[in-house]
Amino acid sequence: MRKSIFAVSILLAAVVVKATVATAASVTVMLHNITDGQTLSRPIYGVGPCGVTTMFNEGKIASVALEQMAEGGISSPLVTFLQSKGWKVLLGPGTILGNNSQTMTITVPSMTATQHPCIAVISMLVPTNDGFIALQDLYLFGGYALRWMYVPAYDAGTEYNDELCASIPTAIGYTYGTCPVNGQGFNSTKPWPRERTVTAHKGLHGRGNLKPADSGFNPERPAKLMFWYNP
Repeated sequence: MRKSIFAVSILLAAVVVKATVATAASVTVMLHNITDGQTLSRPIYGVGPCGVTTMFNEGKIASVALEQMAEGGISSPLVTFLQSKGWKVLLGPGTILGNNSQTMTITVPSMTATQHPCIAVISMLVPTNDGFIALQDLYLFGGYALRWMYVPAYDAGTEYNDELCASIPTAIGYTYGTCPVNGQGFNSTKPWPRERTVTAHKGLHGRGNLKPADSGFNPERPAKLMFWYNP
C-alpha cells in the first residue's frame, strides 16, 4: 500500500513539473501605429519586475540612452539598461509604418515571490526631432484576456524641434519626400535651446520640412498597445 502511495506521489509530482514547464508565463504584445503619416523605429519590448527600472521621468533631463533612442532610434543602450535590471527584452523585427502593427511574445523572467511582472515599450517617432512613444512599468493583470492601452508621445527635450530633414535620421528606414538620406539623427554635441527635460509631445507645427497634414499625429494616442498575459 505504501509503495502504491509513493508511486502515485511521484507520478503527480512529475505531472505538476511538466505542467509548470509547459505553461511558463509569457506576454504577447501587439503594437499598432495608429497614425497615417508617422513611422515608428524598431521598438523595444520588455517584461520584468515592476518598480526596479525607469527609462525616463517626465520633467527630468533625459539620459543619454533615452536621447539616443529619441533622436536616432538607437536601441542598444536602453536594451542593455533594461537587461541589467533583470528584464527580458526583445526588439521588434523592424520599423512600423502608419496604420500597421507587429506582434511579439516575451517569456516572463524569473522573479521573487514578492515581485510582479510589468511590461514596457518604447520607439522613436522617426519623422520628428526627438519624439518617442513609450509605456513603462505597465502592471500585468488578469490572464489570457485581451487588454489594451493607448501609448502617448513624449518629447525628450534633447534637440530643438526645427522639423528639418537634416535632423531626421532617414538612415534607419524612413524617407520623407525629398529629404536627404543622410539625416543627422543622434548627435551628442547639439544644443537644445528652450528645451531641457522630457515633456508631453506637442505635435508638429510645420516650421520646417515636416508638414502636419502629412506627418501630423495626436500626441495623446499615436499608438495602441494590445496585450495578452499568460500567467
